[in-house]
Amino acid sequence: MVVHTVSVGRSVRGGGKDSLYSLRFNFKPSSVAWEKQGKLVERGGEVQLKMPSSEGAPDEETVFKGNLESGKSTDCVLFCDADGSWRLERLHKKVVGLKAQRCGDGRGRGGGGGGGGASG
Repeated sequence: MVVHTVSVGRSVRGGGKDSLYSLRFNFKPSSVAWEKQGKLVERGGEVQLKMPSSEGAPDEETVFKGNLESGKSTDCVLFCDADGSWRLERLHKKVVGLKAQRCGDGRGRGGGGGGGGASG
């Protein structure tokens, strides 16, 4: 049996300015450079996540679109910090239904179809 001591994080105690989000993808393409930094944009109840591509031109990216939901007071995540300590934090928001959108110059991978693109 393994037993870990868990501390209660600031977000659970009601303090702290950081917000934690969970992301639920419908599909995670292998062509995304998951080790690189992306950008999350919130517009009302909609979210766009822009991630760089691991293939092709350096400026190519995959854009995911999904919906933003508020987390419940019982939605939490357990972190194992770099020093080996365990910490419980509250999830403030959930991004659900993230779907990859075709972007760039049309040479992107995945998804069939074509045409009917949206501008924004």
